Amino acid sequence: MKKRFLIASAVLGMASLSVFTSCKKDENKPMINSGEATIKGIVKAPVDYTKYSFDMNSDSTSVNDFHDYDKDLEFAPAGTKIIVHYDESELMTSSAISNTKTIETEVGTNGEYSVTIPTGANPISVTIEVPDLIVEAKIPNLQRSGSKFIALNKDGFFQVKEAKTKRSVLKADDEYSADNIVKGTTRVVDIEYYSENLNIISEINTASKITN
Repeated sequence: MKKRFLIASAVLGMASLSVFTSCKKDENKPMINSGEATIKGIVKAPVDYTKYSFDMNSDSTSVNDFHDYDKDLEFAPAGTKIIVHYDESELMTSSAISNTKTIETEVGTNGEYSVTIPTGANPISVTIEVPDLIVEAKIPNLQRSGSKFIALNKDGFFQVKEAKTKRSVLKADDEYSADNIVKGTTRVVDIEYYSENLNIISEINTASKITN
């Protein structure tokens, strides 16, 4: 009789454990009505410096700065990687162990990118990783007359005689992010690169040839 009681208790204990485990698993499943959201944007990078206008010193013998530089960035090269990270635990109906998931996409021909991410019970956050790029940047040789640059007009546009290329390492901010993303929404995150290794002002002044 005692042996039968022990066996029955063990079976009952296993059944209880099974029910408890099943409940815990159910608690950590994504919401039944989970959906999707979109992260998209435009990626720009300084690649072609020949189209910019420049500010000169008072006697037009050297370039001091760019003119409207931030408005003239080109689209990042097609195929540039964009990596989106999110925490899968934020999709769950209850507390869960953090588990980072990754989605990769590429920039299109017009600098655009777009990724679809899952959504769950609560708003989620993403971080966007932008790997470094190496490009051949176009640097202008501005035409001179003697020691002075030749101005085409009073607005600071100077004649580009020719251009050279130079290796440029492009970086973006360490990471971009978007918070409180919910089902059915679209979040726009635009990205800009900058050159880590080129001092463009120095490069232009050095590259520009003197012509008489």
